[in-house]
Amino acid sequence: MNNKLLILFICFLTTGLFVKAQQAKAIASRYKILIGEQLTVEVKISDINEQNYFIQNLDKIQDSSGHIQIIKTAPTDTLQVNGLTSYIQKTIVTSFDSGRWVLPPSKFIMQNRATGKQTVLQTDSLVIEVLPVNVSDLADYHDIK
Repeated sequence: MNNKLLILFICFLTTGLFVKAQQAKAIASRYKILIGEQLTVEVKISDINEQNYFIQNLDKIQDSSGHIQIIKTAPTDTLQVNGLTSYIQKTIVTSFDSGRWVLPPSKFIMQNRATGKQTVLQTDSLVIEVLPVNVSDLADYHDIK
């Protein structure tokens, strides 16, 4: 009886190692920039089984604070590995306001093809710190008139 429980326990523990859950995450190339510098934000939705699910909306990054400017959003790349699909979208952003600005979470709706059940996938928010440029030591600095 103890051997059966031990085998069942081991099977239970190792099952979690082979299960892949759908994920959505956002990563910035840098989290601190000088005013006007650009950074790349990559949003990735991974491990979608397209036979059973589809992503209902692939929204672009949006800034709710009004301090981040979207420079360019690349087309969404699709990558298939072992029957699972990942979507990757890169966006170049900048800011001309110094401070700590938050890019809100991006939300995606994944829908089951058979049942119509919807699941929301969400990235974490990103905090971008925009540093001012020190121009006090520049001898040839001329202010805009």
